[in-house]
Amino acid sequence: MWVSPWLTSGLLYLQLLTKHHQQFQELVDQAGEKSLNHPAS
Repeated sequence: MWVSPWLTSGLLYLQLLTKHHQQFQELVDQAGEKSLNHPAS
C-alpha cells in the first residue's frame, strides 16, 4: 500500500518533533531557573 510509508514517516516525524520540543522545554526551564536564582540587578 502507498499509505503506509507516509504513515510511518509521519509518525517518526511527530516523534522527533515531540522529543525535540521536550528538550527545548527543558532548556527553557533551566534558563528560567538560572535567571530566577541569579537575577540581573
